[in-house]
Amino acid sequence: SQLSITLFFSYFYISSSFLTVRVPHKSKQAAIVCLSETPENQNFATASEKFNARWNVMFERLKEYKEEHGNCLVPRRYEEDAELTEWGATQRSISTNDKMKQERRDSLNSIGFVWSVREPYRTPILDKRWNDKFERLVQYKQKHGDCLVPKNYEKDPSLGRWV
Repeated sequence: SQLSITLFFSYFYISSSFLTVRVPHKSKQAAIVCLSETPENQNFATASEKFNARWNVMFERLKEYKEEHGNCLVPRRYEEDAELTEWGATQRSISTNDKMKQERRDSLNSIGFVWSVREPYRTPILDKRWNDKFERLVQYKQKHGDCLVPKNYEKDPSLGRWV
């Protein structure tokens, strides 16, 4: 059978007995799923096969992102690969609705996928900023007797916004 690779072709392309999936944005290898070894069985891939192939490609792209950036927190407006941002959000949604296969959840957990981006993603820098603001709030309470810092508190505007 003949092998045909279509680079950077959107989604799926079938040629001879192979399904070619879009090449990950920085990878030099295409993900290829063999459909059949014999010409008489050259059928289109099932929707499930297409979905699985696509999931695997996106997972590889997420692993590449983590390798480059050190985490799996793809920014909401990531211009280099907006599709990856959407895919991550979809995985969170599927997981929330308990529709995700355990195998996929385990794969995502194995690379440190962050399931809830609404919870603050803690880092030493964020912890220090929070602790600094909290200390200033404690000082405010000692002076004023409460924590009702006005939104536009002249002596410390950022504290007023933080509270």
